Amino acid sequence: MVTESSPYASATETPLYGFAAADLKSCKIIYADPAFSQIVNQGKGGELTSLDDFLDRDSLEQIHKCESRLEIKRDRYYCLQIQKAEEEGLILLGIYDMSKITRLEEENRNLFLLNKQLREVFEIYNYDTICIADSNGTVEFAGEACARHCGISQEDIIGMNMYDLEREKHFYPAVTVRVLESQKEEIIMQDTKIGVKLCTIGVPVFDEENRLSKVISISRDFSREIDIAKSMIKLSSQEYQSDGKEEVSVLTCDEKIYNLMEMMKRAAKTNATIMLYGETGTGKSLFANYIHNLSNRAGNAFISVNCGAIPESLIESELFGYEKGAFTGASSDGKTGLLERAQNGTVFFDEIGDLPLPQQVKLLHVLQDRAITRVGGNESIKLNIRVIAATNKDLERMVKEGEFREDLFYRLNVVSFEVPRLRDRKEDIFMLITHFMNKYNQENGSYKEISDNAIKYLSNYTWPGNIRELENTIEMLCVVTPENVIDVKHLPPKFFDKTNYIDEKKQSVEVKGISTLKKATAEMEKQLIELAIKKHDGNQQKIADELGVDRSTITRKINAYNLKELNKK
Repeated sequence: MVTESSPYASATETPLYGFAAADLKSCKIIYADPAFSQIVNQGKGGELTSLDDFLDRDSLEQIHKCESRLEIKRDRYYCLQIQKAEEEGLILLGIYDMSKITRLEEENRNLFLLNKQLREVFEIYNYDTICIADSNGTVEFAGEACARHCGISQEDIIGMNMYDLEREKHFYPAVTVRVLESQKEEIIMQDTKIGVKLCTIGVPVFDEENRLSKVISISRDFSREIDIAKSMIKLSSQEYQSDGKEEVSVLTCDEKIYNLMEMMKRAAKTNATIMLYGETGTGKSLFANYIHNLSNRAGNAFISVNCGAIPESLIESELFGYEKGAFTGASSDGKTGLLERAQNGTVFFDEIGDLPLPQQVKLLHVLQDRAITRVGGNESIKLNIRVIAATNKDLERMVKEGEFREDLFYRLNVVSFEVPRLRDRKEDIFMLITHFMNKYNQENGSYKEISDNAIKYLSNYTWPGNIRELENTIEMLCVVTPENVIDVKHLPPKFFDKTNYIDEKKQSVEVKGISTLKKATAEMEKQLIELAIKKHDGNQQKIADELGVDRSTITRKINAYNLKELNKK
């Protein structure tokens, strides 16, 4: 073996691979650098003395022929470069361990084939989104559309388990779970928690030992097609009448709404008249439909009457109907009124606070007698109807000010429910944003998404117009945003006005002196009510909402603190 001063040592100063020099005739190695020895010995140590130590007979024959390149496959895969040395009878050998490169190439090839397979599936089935889970069902990757479909942010869904997502009905049934159980490709229809219907293909991926390692699922949203089919089935429905068996979906994860719905279920089983209170846009008509569909009248008509939309001159003829020739311009066949069309079903008086006083008297008689007489007629027609009314106004204040009949108020206010404002159910905002994004993407044939920063702004906004304002905002953003991702810069100016946000950190009470706890509490309560009266112009319903108490409590406190005069201003 030569020393480092050997003429062959200079060739190893900056080697790109292991290097050695050998006698061609005897196969004796006269020099080998550490890299060459390490590659050939695979880290086992020991001195190399001959080419026989690591080459078989066929390889040695090729070396004797002085072939320039030799591939050696044993436990590992090597490439041996061979070159004659200037000194007669010697050869130079360069060796490179190709095993790692080969493994990477194989993995790349497998990835290429997998990508090719996925592209083919997407092209064949025209699918929209992808989800990848491991052998335990844990989500490793989910496309933004996949996260949007189940009402969970893309960031949060990573790491969640498909068994949990199925149990919580985010995906039901979950195709990933089916594939894990069957170990084969599955095609199913999935329902999501926000009401999206997906056609989903789940494909198992197996490792080199034929063990299932991943499940890849791809989905396409078929909600629009299904809705169109349902609409075609319901074409026979009348203009004012809805199918009593139509399912009403209330999107919520808020405990207040769950409790409200439980109370409504109990009330629905009775024939009691129900009053729904709540701000504009909170979904009062949806809850009226919900009550109707849980009642024993569910198979019959649900007639909605918007008391603020019908011209005052037409209210009587619309509600009670008229006989032929009852007035100039009347139909020659007469007309059945809305109340009569609700026979054996439910009539919903929306915005009952907008009903003019003269018509309030006539409605009171209907509720008392359960009978009507058509305009221009003499015959009394008996009614079997359930009445639900709704308002965004403070009817108690209107009664005191003579704007609403007291006797009608008590006839309507038998069982009452308060529908919470959207800003009081913030947990639902993200779910509703996702639902409306999906809805208007379908309607517009677009694929808009919304950034997490934009969602934060929307979630912290006070939403005075409640769900209706939120839906209108999402529709507007889907229409006017030129990019595919809706970001903060696309939001209207109102979302940057600090007065439209509640700063919870600043909601504190300043104590300026020592007093008895009872006296201090009463004084603070009085000041809070005074501020709320000024803010809401005496609207006791809004005052109660702001302070988180019932209207009856506000009425009692106003009397107790002698704030009646302030409340009239």
